[in-house]
Amino acid sequence: MLLEQFAKLADIKSDMIFLKGKSYRITFEELSFAIGSRSKPLKGIGIVSGLRVAIVLDDSRDIIEILLSCWQLGAIPVLISPNATIAEYSSYISCSKPDMIITNWKIFENLQHIDIPVFPIEELSQGFGGCAPARFYNKLDLNQIRLILFTSGSTGSPKAVQLTERNLIESATKWHEEIQFCQNDVYLNCLPMYHIGGISIFIRSLIYGFSTYQLNKFNIKNITYLLKSEQISLISMVPTMLQRLLDESEDKLPPSLRGLIISGGPSSEALMNRCIVHNIPVYKSYGMTETSSGICGFWLHDYPSKFDSVGLPFIKTKCQINDSVLHISSSTIMNGYFQEE
Repeated sequence: MLLEQFAKLADIKSDMIFLKGKSYRITFEELSFAIGSRSKPLKGIGIVSGLRVAIVLDDSRDIIEILLSCWQLGAIPVLISPNATIAEYSSYISCSKPDMIITNWKIFENLQHIDIPVFPIEELSQGFGGCAPARFYNKLDLNQIRLILFTSGSTGSPKAVQLTERNLIESATKWHEEIQFCQNDVYLNCLPMYHIGGISIFIRSLIYGFSTYQLNKFNIKNITYLLKSEQISLISMVPTMLQRLLDESEDKLPPSLRGLIISGGPSSEALMNRCIVHNIPVYKSYGMTETSSGICGFWLHDYPSKFDSVGLPFIKTKCQINDSVLHISSSTIMNGYFQEE
């Protein structure tokens, strides 16, 4: 479904800009060609259906191209932070047991101690892997594991979360019910792509056909500039980012910004009041990696007195508290932790 949707968009919106970055503008058609070029060398190093492929990269464009190419071959991407320590890398690899790692030369030296094949992306040229065309995986199974991400580890060691195709699609669908994505949207992604917050933005754009501008790291001056110069309509942030944005912009954001989605931690009353006073279009949400991103939320201006709430459950999502424990029922709930019953 995800790849089929992308193929459809590449056909009917071939010339539309899909990905933007500091030095590139990529159309749906160009990304489709890039995936074909990437898939050939990935098949050449032995990537086939069912393999887990750790992606340890620091460029969003590279991550997207390798992720989609892995999906083309039926492999399962495992997204890992490029900023981890050597000890953390060992923990992530032990937890998810990937069959191989795709990284870059800069990060390679921190992964040399790992006892599985490690391939720098710079060495995976279009000509690598021989002349045989890649055979693409085309089995449609919504319950197939499509992505492995790691929890933040806020209640212990990080765990490998398995998300299915159904999880990813249902999450994007529920977000669409709340935000109403449209073709003209440009979503600025300043969240890490190895985190559910960042990768879910791309998946929403993949399903609903709008553009994203990818930042590889958070930089408040760049964000303030891009909000105006790129006619950004949507952005996701954590509260500390929002605080810095309002300080930098002196509470004046461009009218093109129709939604500023806040999650990832509690928002202070002072910050929320500041948004209300200056008419900042804040949408508060709550979710986690295990729920494929947000599961509830609300537009702050609709309920200004509920600034400390996490909002209303998304469509077909049930939340209930029993004995101080939150119980969630949703089609976005993960397919368990890897290697845990």
